[in-house]
Amino acid sequence: MYIEELIIDGFKSYQNRTTIANFDPNFNSITGLNGSGKSNIIDAIIFVLGITNWNQLRASSLQHLVYKHGQAGIRKASVTIVFNNEDKANAPVGYEKFDQITVTREIIIGGRSKYFINGHNAQMDRVKNLFRSVQLNIKNPHFLIMQGKITKVVNSKPIEILGMIEEAAGTKMYEDKKEGAVKTLEKKDRKVNEITQILDETITPTLKNLEKQQKQYQNWLEFKREKEKLEKIRVAFEYYQSKRTLSGSEAELKDFEKQIAELEQSKMDQEKLLKKIKSKLLKLAEAKEKDMSSGLQELEQEGHSLSKKIVRIESGYKNCEDNLKNFEKELEDLKSTAITIQSQIKEKQKNLEHQTKILNEKKLLVQEKKEHLENLKRQYQAVSVGVAADGEGTAKTLADQLMDAKKKQVTSSTEAQSCAARIAHSEKELKNLELQTKKIDSEYKQFMSEEKTLKSKVKDLEEKISQLGFSEQDYQALLLNRRKLQVNIKEATERSTGLKMKLDTLNFSYKDPAPNFDRSKVHGRVASLINLRDPKHAIALEIAGGARLRFVVVEDEKVSQQLIENGKLQQRETIIPLSKITSQVLSDSQLKTAWKQVGKPNVASAVSLVEYDKKDESAIEYVYGSTLVCQTSEQANSVTFHPQILARSVTLEGDVFDAAGTLTGGAVPSNINNYLALRYEYLEKKKEILELQKQLQETETKIKDLEDSKSKHEQLANALDLENHSYQFFTKRMEMTQYHQSVKKVEELKLFLESERLKLKKYSTEAEEAEENAKSIEHQIQNFNKEDQLTKTKQNISKAKKQFKELSDDFQQSQQSLVRLESQIAELTQELKDTNMKIEEFEKELISRKEELKERGEKKDKFNKEYEKILSLINAKKSAVLECDSNIAQLVAQRDANTKAITDAELNIKKLEHKIENFKAAKESAKKTVSILLKQHEWIESEEQEFGKPNTDYDFDKSRMKEVIERLSRAEEGQEKLSKQINKKAVHMFEKAQQEYNELIKKKKQIEADKAQIQNFIKELDKKKNEALQTTWEKVNKDFGSIFSSLLPGAQSKLEPQEGHSFLDGLVVKVAFGGVWKDSLSELSGGQRSLVSLSLVLSLLLFKPAPMYILDEIDSALDLSHTQNIGEMIKTHFTQSQFIVISLKEGMYNNANVLFSVKNVNGASVVTRTEAPKTAKKPKKRKRAED
Repeated sequence: MYIEELIIDGFKSYQNRTTIANFDPNFNSITGLNGSGKSNIIDAIIFVLGITNWNQLRASSLQHLVYKHGQAGIRKASVTIVFNNEDKANAPVGYEKFDQITVTREIIIGGRSKYFINGHNAQMDRVKNLFRSVQLNIKNPHFLIMQGKITKVVNSKPIEILGMIEEAAGTKMYEDKKEGAVKTLEKKDRKVNEITQILDETITPTLKNLEKQQKQYQNWLEFKREKEKLEKIRVAFEYYQSKRTLSGSEAELKDFEKQIAELEQSKMDQEKLLKKIKSKLLKLAEAKEKDMSSGLQELEQEGHSLSKKIVRIESGYKNCEDNLKNFEKELEDLKSTAITIQSQIKEKQKNLEHQTKILNEKKLLVQEKKEHLENLKRQYQAVSVGVAADGEGTAKTLADQLMDAKKKQVTSSTEAQSCAARIAHSEKELKNLELQTKKIDSEYKQFMSEEKTLKSKVKDLEEKISQLGFSEQDYQALLLNRRKLQVNIKEATERSTGLKMKLDTLNFSYKDPAPNFDRSKVHGRVASLINLRDPKHAIALEIAGGARLRFVVVEDEKVSQQLIENGKLQQRETIIPLSKITSQVLSDSQLKTAWKQVGKPNVASAVSLVEYDKKDESAIEYVYGSTLVCQTSEQANSVTFHPQILARSVTLEGDVFDAAGTLTGGAVPSNINNYLALRYEYLEKKKEILELQKQLQETETKIKDLEDSKSKHEQLANALDLENHSYQFFTKRMEMTQYHQSVKKVEELKLFLESERLKLKKYSTEAEEAEENAKSIEHQIQNFNKEDQLTKTKQNISKAKKQFKELSDDFQQSQQSLVRLESQIAELTQELKDTNMKIEEFEKELISRKEELKERGEKKDKFNKEYEKILSLINAKKSAVLECDSNIAQLVAQRDANTKAITDAELNIKKLEHKIENFKAAKESAKKTVSILLKQHEWIESEEQEFGKPNTDYDFDKSRMKEVIERLSRAEEGQEKLSKQINKKAVHMFEKAQQEYNELIKKKKQIEADKAQIQNFIKELDKKKNEALQTTWEKVNKDFGSIFSSLLPGAQSKLEPQEGHSFLDGLVVKVAFGGVWKDSLSELSGGQRSLVSLSLVLSLLLFKPAPMYILDEIDSALDLSHTQNIGEMIKTHFTQSQFIVISLKEGMYNNANVLFSVKNVNGASVVTRTEAPKTAKKPKKRKRAED
C-alpha cells in the first residue's frame, strides 16, 4: 500500500483545494523555498495518519491548522489520501477487497475532527488500527524522519540506541505478555497475602489459643496428680520428723547450756584485754601529743623560712658566679683587643716612616724647583738691563755661563748614571726575590686557604650563636622563677591541706545499706554542694543557712530510708530527698519590689549568691529560697517588713530580720563554723595551685628548651674561643714564614726603587736642562739678541712655574696623607692607653668579685648546713610521731578485733538461748502434730513402717525433701493458677481449627506453585525478547555498516556494547576512517555525524520496512556529494517502500522519480509535478520484507 494521491483543502497554507496526484510508488521528492509550504504537505499526511499532538504539526491549537487561522473566511480544513491497495498480500486487515483506500480527516473551527474511510464516517481507533496493521503506527512513527530526529540520534545515549533496536525488533509483544503475566502474578500475590492474613490474624491465633487451652487442661490434670502424690509424702515427712523430735534426748539441751557457759567466760576474758588496750592507747595518744607540742611545728616553720633564704642566697650566688665568668670573658676580650691595637700601631708606624722619607725627598725637589724659578727670574731681570746672567741670576759672561752649564751637565749625568746602576741592581734583586716568592707561592696559597677556612669557621660559629638566641640572663631568671613557683605551690598546698582538714567535718560517713549500693545517689551535705560567688557574703549566707547547711542531700526517699535503717550512721542526721522536698521560693514580684525599694545592687536573693549543680536546685532552694541578703540593717528592715515582700532578710554583718517581727543581731556567734568561707578559700586555693602548676610546667618546658640551647651555646662559645685563638696563633705564625719575610723585602725594595727613580728623573732632567742651557748659551754667543733672550727666558720661567706648581700640589697631598696617618696613630695610641687602663680596672674588679663570690659561697654553705641540721631534727620528730601512729594503729586494730569478739560472743549466747527456747517449744508442738496427723490421715498407721527407708517414696533425704517441698509448692501454684483458666471443650475445638488451617495451607501452596510457573513464563519471555534483540542488533549492525559505507566510501561503522558491559546495557556507535576507529563521535565533522545518524536510522527502517517513509530535510547539513549518495542509496536499499523526501539540494531530488515543486503565490501554496527523465518501467509488485 502506497500513496497515490493527496488532496488538501484549507489546510495551513493551502487555501484552495489542491490535488497532488501521481505519486511515484518508490521515490518522491518535494522542494521549494522556505515558507513556500513544502513541509505542510508532510504535516497534511501525518494529520490524516491520526496525529493528536499539535506541536508535531507545528501548531499550538486545532484552529491554527485552518488556512490563516480561519480569518480569511475559510472555517474548515480537510486532507484526503488515496492509497493504492493492489498488493493484496500486504493490504490492511479487512481491506483486501479494495484496490484503493481513501482516508479523509476533516476539522472545523469550534468543532471536532472527523474521519472518513472510503467516504464513510469512521472512529479514530478504526483509522489507527488500519494504519497500524501496515506498520504505520502514529504513536511510534519510525517511518517519519524529521531533521531534528537525525540530530537526536547522534546525541543518543547507549540505552536510547538500544531502545531504537527494541522498536525495530518489535519486542512490544513480549512486553505486553510480560505485563499481563505480571498482573496475574500480582493477583496471585494478593490471594496469597489474603490467605496469609487469614492465617495470621484469625486461624493461627485461634489455633494457638486452643492449643494453649488444651495444654493448660492437660497441665492442670498433671498438677493435680502431682500435688496429691507430693502432699502424701509431705504429711509422712511431717509425721516422721515430729516422731523423731519426741524421741530426741536431753543431751542436746545440755550441750547448748555448756556452750553458753564457755562463751560467757570468753567474753569476760576479752573485756579484760580490751580495758588494757584502751589504757595503752591513752598513754600513746598523750605521748604523741607531747611530741607534737614539743617544737615540731616551730621547726617546720623555721625550716620553711630557712629554705626561702637558701633559695635567695643560691640565686645570688649563681648570678654572681655567672657575672664573674662573663667579667673574665670581657677581660680576655680587652686583652685581645689591646694586642690587636698594638699590631695596628706597628704597621701604621712603619708606613709613617716610609711616607716621611718620601715626603722629605719631595720637599727637596720642591725647594730645588723654587730656587730654579728664582734664578730664572733673576736671569730675566739681568737680560732686561743688558747684562748677561747665568741660570742662578748672577751676572756672568756667556763664556763663564757656558763653562758652568757644561760642568753641571757632567755632574748631573754622573749622578743619573749612579742612580741608574743602583736601580738596575735593585730591579735584578727584586726580580730574584719575586721569583723566590713565586716558588713558595703554594705555601702562601696554603696559608691563605687556611686563613680563609679559619675566618669562615669563626664567622659560622658567630652566626650559629646569634641564631641560637640563647640568653644566660633569661635562663637564670627562669631558674629563679621555678624556685619561687615551687615554694608558692608548697605553701598553697599546705594551706589547702589545712583547709581540707577543717572541712572534713562536712564529710558524710556511712556504710553501704545494701549490696551494690549506688553511692552517686548520695550527693553530700548542703555546705559541700555550694560555692560562694563573692566571699563578702560568707557570714550572711552562713547564718541564713544555719543548721540546714549540715543536712544531707540524697536522690530520693528510698535512699534516705535505706541510709537511716542500714547505713550505720555515726550521729543523728537530717536527710533531704530531692524527689520529695518542697521549698518556698521568692517570687519575681517580691524581688522586683525589693530592688525598687532599696536598689538592685543592695539586695539579692540568697540563692543567686551561690553556685551549685542544677540537679541539687530543689535542696538549695529549700535552704535559701525564701531569704534575702541586704547590705545594711536599714535596707533589711525596709525590705523585710514591706507589705508586698514580707520575707526573711540577713545583712552582710549577720543581722537577721524576720517577717514575723523578730530581729537577731550583735556579735557574730562564736560557734559559727564558717564552712562557706573556708570552702570558698579552699576552692580558690585549688584553682591557685592548678594555675601555679600550669606556670611551673610552662617554666619547666622553657628551662628544658633553654637547657638544650644552653649546652649548645656553651659548646659553640668554647668552639669560638678555640677558633679565635687558632686564628691569632696562625697570624703570628704566618708573620714568621719565609714567604712573609720575602714579601716584606719585596715591599722595601719597591720603596727604594721608587726613591731612586725620582732621583734619576731629577738628575736626568738637570742634565738635559744643563745641556740645553749650554747649547742655548753657545747659540747666544753666536747670535746674541736681547729680545730673543728675553722671550726664551720668559718661556723658561713659565715652564718652571708649571713644574713648581705640580710638585707643590703633590707635596701637599703627601703631607696631608702623612698628617692623617699620624692622627690615626695618635688615636690608636690613645685607644691602647684607654684599653690598658680598662684592663687594670677589670683586674682589680675581678679580684673584688672573686672575693664576693667566695663570701657568698661560704654563706650558702653555712645556711645549707643549718637547713640540713633542722631537717634532721624534723625527720627525727616525724619518725617518732610515725612510730607512735604505727603503735596506735596496731592497738586500734586489736581493740576493734577485741570489740568484735565480745559482740560475736554476746550474739552467739543469744542464739543458743533462742535455740533452747525453740527446742522446748518444738517438742511440745511435735506431740500435738503427731496426734492431729494420725486422726486426719488413717493411711499413716498402715504405711508408717516405710517412712524414712532409702530408695522408696518415703526416702526423707534432706536434699530430696527440699525438692519435694519445692515441687509441691509449684504444683499447688500451677493447679491454682490453671483452675481459673481451663476450658474442657478446648480439645474438640482445637481439632476442628487444625483441619481448617491445613486446608488453607494446601490452597496457599497451590497458588505459590502457580506463581512459580508465571515467574518461569516471565523468564522465558525475557529470554525470547533478548534473542529477538540479538538478531535485530546483528541485522541492523550489518545494514548500518553497509549504508554508511555507501554514503561515505572508505568509511566503516558499527554498533557495539560498551566496554565491560552486555549489549542489553546499551549500544554505542563506532566509526572508522581508513581502518582507524575513532574514540568518540565528537571527533567527526557535523556532516559526518549527520551521515552516521542517517545511516543508523535507515538501517533500523530496513530491518522491518514500512510501506511508506517520510524524510524532512535530512540532508540540510550535508554537502552535494553526500546528498547524491543518499539518493542513490535509497534507490538501492529501499525498493519495497515509498519515499517522500523534502529536500532543497539537487543531489537528492535529481535522484527522485517524481519531483513536486512548491511555491507561494499570493499567500497560498501551489504545487507542480515533474517526472524524472528516465526510461519508464512498469513498477513491479512489491513484496513486503519478512521479519
